[in-house]
Amino acid sequence: MAGRNEVDQIHRIYKLCGSPSEEYWRKIRLPSNHMAKPQHKRKVREAFKDFSPEALSLVDRLLALDPLERLTATDALMSDKDRVYPQAHQKLEKMRVNQ
Repeated sequence: MAGRNEVDQIHRIYKLCGSPSEEYWRKIRLPSNHMAKPQHKRKVREAFKDFSPEALSLVDRLLALDPLERLTATDALMSDKDRVYPQAHQKLEKMRVNQ
């Protein structure tokens, strides 16, 4: 999703992930004139419709616009640890034990 410049990059993100909600803009305390126009609906599920339900859920949570709602890389690896990423899960567990 590489954009030609910052504005194009943000536009591409909004077209896929949807524009930030008014609630989000209030939360980050910017004047309302910074709100993105036009408003785009979230299309992550449509863009990745051929993914398995588990993978689609994971991608959807990784692409959350709000950083507080976004899945971290560690959480993503742990989300379906036994089936999808068993080796990564084992390495993460070893790292946690050694900390």
